[in-house]
Amino acid sequence: FLLTTHPYVMPGDAGEFQTLAATGGIAHAGYPALVLLLRLFGRIPISTMALRANLLSCFSGALAVGCLVRLALKMNLWGPGALVAGIALALSRTLWSESTAAGVQAFTLAIDAALFLACLGYSRAPRMSVAILMGALLGLGAVSHLTSLSLLPVIAVALLMARRLGRLRGGHVAGIVLGTLLGLLPLLYLVDRDRPEQPMNYIADTLDLRSGEYFPAGSPPLGRLQRVEWLLSARQYLGSRGAAPIAPVRQRFGRLAIDLTLNEYPFVGVLVALLGLASLARRRSAEGVMLGVWFLGALALVWKGASLELTPIFFLPGMWILGIALAAGLSVLHSRVRPIAWLACAAVVLAPWVRLNLPAPPNAIAGRAAVDGAWELWPRNWNPLVVDSGWDAYGRAVMARVEPGSDILACWAQATPLRYFQYAEPLRGDVRIKFTCRNRR
Repeated sequence: FLLTTHPYVMPGDAGEFQTLAATGGIAHAGYPALVLLLRLFGRIPISTMALRANLLSCFSGALAVGCLVRLALKMNLWGPGALVAGIALALSRTLWSESTAAGVQAFTLAIDAALFLACLGYSRAPRMSVAILMGALLGLGAVSHLTSLSLLPVIAVALLMARRLGRLRGGHVAGIVLGTLLGLLPLLYLVDRDRPEQPMNYIADTLDLRSGEYFPAGSPPLGRLQRVEWLLSARQYLGSRGAAPIAPVRQRFGRLAIDLTLNEYPFVGVLVALLGLASLARRRSAEGVMLGVWFLGALALVWKGASLELTPIFFLPGMWILGIALAAGLSVLHSRVRPIAWLACAAVVLAPWVRLNLPAPPNAIAGRAAVDGAWELWPRNWNPLVVDSGWDAYGRAVMARVEPGSDILACWAQATPLRYFQYAEPLRGDVRIKFTCRNRR
C-alpha cells in the first residue's frame, strides 16, 4: 500500500479527506473519528499533506489484512494458505484502491475486522473488558460507515454463545452499551466544529448554497444539533435532485458477482473461496457460524441500500469473509493434494497481476455490458502502478490564473482539489470555492 500511494491531491472524497488532515472540520457525512485521526496523521513531518492523509488508509488496510491472517491461523488453517489469502485480499481492487487514498472504507473495515475478533474472543471467554471493547469498536464503526451495522447480528450471536456457556452477565451487556457510548463520543466533535470560522465545514458549505439543490422546499435547519442531525440522517442526499437511484436488486447482485470474479479475487481465487465456503459450512464451528452471520449481514446491506457503483464498497466486509473462505479452500487442497495447493497459491497471488495487464476482457466473456463495465474499473479507471498528478496540476493551474477575490463555483470532484490548495497546501487564501452543480452540462 505504501509503495502504490502517491503524494498528490485526488478528486472527490479523497481530496476532501486530504484537506481535512490539515484543517479538521466536518466531512460530507460527518466521519468525526476518521477526521480526528487524519489530524494526527497530518502532523507526521514527511512529504505532502495528501500523502500523510493517505497513510491512515494504508495503515488501516494493512490492519484489516493482518486481522484476516490472524483469524485464519487461530482457526488452524494451513499457514501458507492463510498468508496467501491475506495477500489476495490486499490485492483485491476495492481494498487496494481504498487503502492507497485518504478515505473511510479501509478505516471502517479495520474496525469491523477488529470487532469481529473481539466478538469471537468474547464468545469463548466472556469478560467485561472485551464487552466494553466490543461496544467501543461498534460505536466507532457507527460514526464511520454503516457497513459496521452488519456486525450487530454477530454481537448477538456472541452473547448467545456466552449464555450457552453459562457465563453471560448483565454487567457485560451494560459494558457493551457503555463502550458504544464511548465509541460515539466523536459525534461531539461535529457539534463543536460547526462554526462559521471553520474552514472545512460541509454543513455550512452545503446549506449556504441557497440554490434548492438540497432543500427543494422548506428552510434549512438552524440549530447546531439540528444541523448535525440533518447531516447524519442522509437527508442531504435524499433531498437532492442529483441523488443516484437505487438499482434493482438483481442488477446489484449481478454486478457484485462479476466484480468479485474479475476484480476482487480474479479467476481462480473465487473458485477456491467457494470450496472454502463449503468446507466452513461443514465444520459447524463457532467461527464458521459467526462468519456466516456476518456474511448474511453484508449481503443484507447490499440488498437494502447500496447503489450500483457503491456495491463493492458496501460488500467490503463480505470480501474479508471470502478471504477467510479462500484460506479454508487452500487448506482443503493442501490436505488432499499438496502440489495442487501450492499451484493454487501461486495462481491466487499472480492472478491480480495478470488481470492488471489484460487491456480487454477475453473474447469468451466480452461484449456483455456488465462484464465490460466491471472490466473498465481496473486498471483503466484506477491503476495502482500509475502515478496520477493530473489533479495536482489542475488545482495549481486554476489557483495561478484566477483573479484575486474570485468566487469559484465547481462540482464536488473539481472543488475538493481546489479546496486542498486553498487550505492544506495554501496557494490562494483570497478566493472562495463553493459547491454547486446547478449549471453542470
